Amino acid sequence: MKEIHPKLVKKLEKFETEYQQVTAFAKLLPLFADRIIDCEFTGDRYCELAGRYKQTPFNWGINWGVNSPTNFPEENYHSGLVNVYINCLTLFHEDIYHLAQKELWEAMKDVPCYYTDVLNSTFYFFPTEIEVGLEALNNWYIKVKDSTQDYLKEQKRKKLQAQLQELDK
Repeated sequence: MKEIHPKLVKKLEKFETEYQQVTAFAKLLPLFADRIIDCEFTGDRYCELAGRYKQTPFNWGINWGVNSPTNFPEENYHSGLVNVYINCLTLFHEDIYHLAQKELWEAMKDVPCYYTDVLNSTFYFFPTEIEVGLEALNNWYIKVKDSTQDYLKEQKRKKLQAQLQELDK
């Protein structure tokens, strides 16, 4: 190996330490390892790990957080959680908001989750819980989407029929 200037050796050591943190973080969350490595996330601050899981879009991201969750009831918070905010209004038509919300709580009631902020529909998962949590959310999304397609078509049909009747007057 060729000689490296002493100032650059210090920089190289700093990069090595940082890359060790990135590698450890990627091992902690293998589902997101490619993004963690590509973006060189170290896990010491907030970052967006993904915007979608399988068929489910997460408009506010699947995020890594190190600060206490909003509305967290206790002082001793476990730092380093994956959080997912669910906004049924952006995922589904407003006509099925309440149904989607009800189905969400039903789908997530037995899923391991460190903390659920019910007021904000946000789930906080330990790294060991995230895959099970995302799978449950994906299954919920598919179920609601599939079960409401006919309902939404019927609502649209009624609206269009009413518009046609108005035109015929």
